[in-house]
Amino acid sequence: MTADAKGLVAFMLADDQQQNVVSYLERGRKLENVTDQYLEEHFIEEVRQWAKTPPPWQPFDALNDIISECFLRGFNLPVEPVRAYFDQINAVVEATPRDEEAGEAFMKEVVTRYEKAKAIEN
Repeated sequence: MTADAKGLVAFMLADDQQQNVVSYLERGRKLENVTDQYLEEHFIEEVRQWAKTPPPWQPFDALNDIISECFLRGFNLPVEPVRAYFDQINAVVEATPRDEEAGEAFMKEVVTRYEKAKAIEN
């Protein structure tokens, strides 16, 4: 992947996170009053469940809500307790055959979203 492509993907991931936070807020910020420990424990459990579930993966609403609440608090979720789970997930992704057509469609979507964001800035 080229540096430009990596930059576009990073933009799209940030854009997705922003959309997740907005959606979470619009739905009432249901985790606002839970403890950081609760968020941490449930984050680890959600990632563990993800790692043991074979694809195709379902939407990650609970995980996205936890991440959004942590983002709003400025609370960093733990990396070390979930590193092995992410390694398992990555191994599944790497072993999955690539669909060139889907990859091209994904990159077109990334470029389109980036161009729309740039147009709004100007």
